Amino acid sequence: AQVVGDVASWNLPYVKTMLLLDSDVKIVALQRNRHETIHSFAMLRQFPWVTKTERSHMNGVQPSDDDDACYPKYKFGKSASVSDGAARFYDDYYTTLETLKFEFPKRIQIYNSKEIFGKKKQMSDLLKFLHVPKPWNLEVFSPGWHPSHSAAENKAKVPHTSHPSAQEYLASLALGIISTLPDIDDPKLDLDVVSSPEINISSSLPKETEPFLPGKKRVVVGVGTGRCGTSSLVTLLSKQPDTNVTHHPGGDCIEMEWNNNGFVPDEFRRRMLAGLYLYKLRHRDASLVGDAAPWLLPYLEHFIDLDPNVRVVVLQRNRTDTIRSFERWFAKEKRFPWILNSEQTKVPDAEPNRNDKCFPKYNFSFSPPTFETAASRYYDDYYRQVDDLKAKFPKVVQLYDSYEILNNIKLQMELFEFLNIINPKAQFVIDPKATDLAAAITTSRSIQRRNAEIESRARQIFELRKSRALRHQLGKHKQS
Repeated sequence: AQVVGDVASWNLPYVKTMLLLDSDVKIVALQRNRHETIHSFAMLRQFPWVTKTERSHMNGVQPSDDDDACYPKYKFGKSASVSDGAARFYDDYYTTLETLKFEFPKRIQIYNSKEIFGKKKQMSDLLKFLHVPKPWNLEVFSPGWHPSHSAAENKAKVPHTSHPSAQEYLASLALGIISTLPDIDDPKLDLDVVSSPEINISSSLPKETEPFLPGKKRVVVGVGTGRCGTSSLVTLLSKQPDTNVTHHPGGDCIEMEWNNNGFVPDEFRRRMLAGLYLYKLRHRDASLVGDAAPWLLPYLEHFIDLDPNVRVVVLQRNRTDTIRSFERWFAKEKRFPWILNSEQTKVPDAEPNRNDKCFPKYNFSFSPPTFETAASRYYDDYYRQVDDLKAKFPKVVQLYDSYEILNNIKLQMELFEFLNIINPKAQFVIDPKATDLAAAITTSRSIQRRNAEIESRARQIFELRKSRALRHQLGKHKQS
């Protein structure tokens, strides 16, 4: 559905995290009259605001173990009543809510419990706040609606309407249930509300045209199989003005795991981790922020879905060069990250490594699998997923040949335009004649060192000539 949600009083401690993780989240809070709320709690004769041990010393209080975890805990004397606990809880709850509303004024709305169900204007304001279009002549409950009435009593107050969506919606409100509305048109969102709220991102529509949203940071996510030049890409981007782009700081995938010895995060967990990742990136001090790492591939759709200012840059190195590089690298480190730890014994000299969780796992029908076979399968699988993603988000994902983008100034300028970098600085990163990336980078560094030596020697010669010319002039002066 286009509008999804949940209602529970114990959501409050998680509200700020929800708002930070997903810019589409809106918070609707109800506030009933204080006296009526406290009286309603007192009728339950339960006291969930203390620990089980403290509650055992109170008289006339019924146990409520199942619900105790859903409430905060306070310190009370033995003579405290349920009304005392409810009053403390009420005041603390709405003080916290007002603080959050001050921090997120456009995304939290607090409504009076009676008015929201009894006044047409308040109901209209609520639907407008949630960006729900108005497909019917809206009717609401009579002003006699009351939270303490039974569900049947309140349901009877739902006015007759020929529109089934309105009737279903209003009846559900009377029962205290949030119901999704059928046949909702996609609302036009303003700049404060971005991306789709759906967890099932596979059903998201491709984003055909998406310029960067003004006033928000631009985010670049670099990916590639590894051994493909992403560190050099980061070096190139880091030299541009007002940028802060890193190459997987920390050295491994930390929480952004791909397959942790058989455990593969589900889409909900990946979306949550992607939201936290974007939150950290946006807090960097630059207009263009980002990171590059091979294991971000499974999270790319969530990045794109959560933030329309995300752009993805994919590097693809020559297949043969990549596989050979993996063979040399992992053989040296005694690693074989594409199988489970229990199968590492099939590969000679291979040992489990904490970074193995950063790679996918495959089943090989033969034993032992070779580095060439495993790396080939990983390479083909990786760029098959990239092709699918690029077909789905053609304006957001750009694929570049590793050698060309790191050496071709024209392509670099296209990349800078794609990322909206103002006054960019193009540079040669690798040797255009090199066919192996490692050798190319080595050659490039040698050229840079040689150029620095030449420049230093030229400066020395210049200073030497100046001193000789000065001595010559002094000699003439002495003769005269």
